[in-house]
Amino acid sequence: MGLDLKLLPAYGVSSTDLSLTVLSMWRGEALFDLIMEIPATPVPKEGLTSPISRGDLKKDKYGDPLMYVKVRELCHVLKEYNSRDRENKAALAYLSKLPKDLPVYLYWC
Repeated sequence: MGLDLKLLPAYGVSSTDLSLTVLSMWRGEALFDLIMEIPATPVPKEGLTSPISRGDLKKDKYGDPLMYVKVRELCHVLKEYNSRDRENKAALAYLSKLPKDLPVYLYWC
């Protein structure tokens, strides 16, 4: 058993963010440590609307506040890490096509 991470790229819709995409990351302690070092911002008080929750998502599976980073910072870390895992390469390819200032929520589960 270990820590999993789902990336939720979000688009602003009125007063709340909306994420219809869920990117699963392959477990990697070193990679997750690098991601956790990125300065993150807490979810707005309205929460995040996502397919992984009923209603607005405000906390991760462990009860910690949901945080987000910008695509730019996350792509930089993923490129530097140079993962050989298919899931992580696919996530990087997807994220690299998104606007660089788009928030990506980190859902630890």
